[in-house]
Amino acid sequence: MDQYSYGLGTEHFTATHGDEPPHDAGSSTRYLQNALAAWRTNPSPQNWMGLLSEFYGAYVAVPVNSQGQLVMYIHEGQLAIPAHTRREAVHEWCAALGIQERPQIRMMLGDDLVSVIASIRPDHCIMLDPQEAAVAIYAVDEYVSGYSRFGNLKAALRSNDVQRGFLDRIVQVLMRPGAQIVYMMSPGSNQQHYPQLVNRPTDGAVACPLFTSALEVFRFQPQAGAGQTSVEWFRRYLPANVPICIDLAAEGHVVEISPQQLSAAGFWM
Repeated sequence: MDQYSYGLGTEHFTATHGDEPPHDAGSSTRYLQNALAAWRTNPSPQNWMGLLSEFYGAYVAVPVNSQGQLVMYIHEGQLAIPAHTRREAVHEWCAALGIQERPQIRMMLGDDLVSVIASIRPDHCIMLDPQEAAVAIYAVDEYVSGYSRFGNLKAALRSNDVQRGFLDRIVQVLMRPGAQIVYMMSPGSNQQHYPQLVNRPTDGAVACPLFTSALEVFRFQPQAGAGQTSVEWFRRYLPANVPICIDLAAEGHVVEISPQQLSAAGFWM
């Protein structure tokens, strides 16, 4: 039986709290819910990578106590931090556990939450939707700790597929000072700065695939390698007539940014 426990220190939470969630953050949560359902139906490595990828870019509802500490509880003898895909599920979960204190709710990027746990309590887990699904995510999981990820970019991709300015938001994240990105390398390649290009299935034109995490590379091409470099490298050396496409294997349509859109945003250096 689950039991209410205690919280993690405020200083750890506030120090790692990133961007405020956009008004349309619920869009990212819908993709996470779909990935969660796919994993529960078929717990394959491919679906686990998809679940983690969507979690990194989703804003989840995390309960915090009156001191601003992340709420923890004991699940089957394991200390866990609950993370909910629905805000209202936080109070439903508290009621089920008989918690009298009504916690505050903080919307937190999944990537940031993983970083918090990894830095201070790597042996604890994040319990995703503890009532409905109870899927545990550990910071020490090889799929989590072993591969690069950029949750802010994933969140931008998932912010809203149809909203005006949607692509502008993605480009702004890419152009942040010091921004890093994951790219695909040919199987067995050790060439750090030579990404593998692809041909668009519609017209055969060359495009440059970029990824929000190494997991997305492996979902698209399991035999390929994944590299990481600065976005500045692409801004300097990617030919100006080549479009960028992001997360080719993710659910939904592939996000493509044309050379004209990149140029208008001042992408090229």
